[in-house]
Amino acid sequence: MADARVTKATVTGEILDGVGDTVSFRYLEGSRRRLLTVALSLVSTGLGGGYVLWLIDNGLGATDKYEQFGAIAIIMVTLVVTVEVIRFALVMAMSLTTALARKPVPIRARPGLNVALLITFVPRSEDIAVLERTLVAAKEIRHRHPGVFDIYVLDEGDPDQPGRVRELVAEVDRRHGNRVRYVTRGGKPEYHQKKGPFETRTKFGNINAGLDMIRADPDLPRYDVVMGIDPDHKPMPEFGERMLGYFNDPDVAYVAGPQAYANATDNVVAKLAESQQFVFHSLIQTAANAHGAPMLVGTSYALRMSVLTDIGGIQPSITEDMATSFAILPQRNPDTGHSWKGVYTPDLLAHGEGPASWGDFYKQQNRWARGAIEHMLFGPFVLQMLGMWRTPARVVHYLLLMAFYPVMGAVWLLGAANVAIFSWFGVSGAVVSPGSWFLFYGWASVSQMTLYTWVRRHNVSPYETTNSWGVYGMFMSVITAPVYANSLIKCLLRRPVSFDVTPKGSKSRGDSWFTFRLNLMWLVFYVAVAVLTTMRGYAAPATMMWPVFGALISAAPMLVWQLNPLWLAWSARRRPADATEFEIVEIAAEERAC
Repeated sequence: MADARVTKATVTGEILDGVGDTVSFRYLEGSRRRLLTVALSLVSTGLGGGYVLWLIDNGLGATDKYEQFGAIAIIMVTLVVTVEVIRFALVMAMSLTTALARKPVPIRARPGLNVALLITFVPRSEDIAVLERTLVAAKEIRHRHPGVFDIYVLDEGDPDQPGRVRELVAEVDRRHGNRVRYVTRGGKPEYHQKKGPFETRTKFGNINAGLDMIRADPDLPRYDVVMGIDPDHKPMPEFGERMLGYFNDPDVAYVAGPQAYANATDNVVAKLAESQQFVFHSLIQTAANAHGAPMLVGTSYALRMSVLTDIGGIQPSITEDMATSFAILPQRNPDTGHSWKGVYTPDLLAHGEGPASWGDFYKQQNRWARGAIEHMLFGPFVLQMLGMWRTPARVVHYLLLMAFYPVMGAVWLLGAANVAIFSWFGVSGAVVSPGSWFLFYGWASVSQMTLYTWVRRHNVSPYETTNSWGVYGMFMSVITAPVYANSLIKCLLRRPVSFDVTPKGSKSRGDSWFTFRLNLMWLVFYVAVAVLTTMRGYAAPATMMWPVFGALISAAPMLVWQLNPLWLAWSARRRPADATEFEIVEIAAEERAC
């Protein structure tokens, strides 16, 4: 595993000297493979679009049902068309990303950069043993001298043990390597606002408060670049040298890196969550390099300090990294007149810890979905997209990307509305023969699966099973749809939202039946729909497909939870005897979490 981690950290190639100040990119694969990828993308898009057109032409043209059922039939037709068009849009987005994906050519940073690495820490939600492991690794990060590379722990404070983190920082700082400093906003009411850049109990508030205190201290250096990782992300020595060189280009505002869960080898939830990340970190982000607009990822990033100052710091949001990206990209570099751009490197330079329980996973996904939906519907998203009018490719990219969470939630709710109306009225949105439907839908699905499997060789993670074909990730995306639907509903109802840190290490809690209350609610709903459909005489293999499918999706997380002990026992028998030190630490953390 150690060799695999090193290999994944250098997928962009050797660091080059003397290649100029402008960041350049190359495709992830050679011309022959790229042509095949484009061909598969075109086939997938064509079959997906053809299926939608066939469904509309052959399934929605039964005029007799409009005369018989009136408005109900129109509603059902609208639901079916909307769902299928949404699905096709997702397929088209997947095809576009695979055709555009490219990686940057790594260049060596100029000497003399002053860099501050920020690590936020919330003692009541994050394990101090995990923080210690991260700090020890961060002291070994390589940086080109002369220049400063300082590590800052931004401690939210623990009233029960106020000096514990400070003592750890002092102890680690005495070791050989980069300087480690301690900053806290604890006991400073000016940095605990109800709203604004220093909002209390938020990650963005902690970072902004820390940076403000650093800037106000005359004894500290003036930093050119701010880097950041989460406290559970163990950085590799290459973390600095492989991200900082891109700032030789004066128009680069930030550099983002991928996220991977090292505990995916030992924890079933982390394993499933790790696989789910494939499309975003391996395809979508690399595709965004084509137009200089990858999303800033808060678990592994570097950010030009002058740009951060100009936009007023990390942006207030429960998904502060996403919001900060959107605040930067519409702006222009005053020195060159060009639009600011970001760079995404697929080099895996920090290894994190994923959610160790279903409760932690749901909390994480709800935060991501709620932040994205809030930003789109009630935030400055529209104005920011208009601000990118000079770069229309960026607008298209982010419209497709940001639509994921509300679209997945909407599809789930529309499907539920479809089966509920059918169970009472007996009218469907499309009347086609099951054989023809399976033929058209089957070919469209096979083409999508083929494309998905073909591009998985670009997976940035060394922890996912190489021969999984991405089944785990697809499974996780499907069963998380009810969570996205719940986030969409809460957002539309303007329910209050708070920043919840995903617990790590010993702070992670186990699951109970209460964890799956949303799943149980949907399971009861689909069972009731199936019973009602049968009682009213509308039951048939085609009509019962979606209620059964919905019930299985709702029940799947609970089944995985109950079968988890069997998976752990099987996994333990497969574990090699010569585990690395990093793996041993992760095993211990996972055991504490259970």
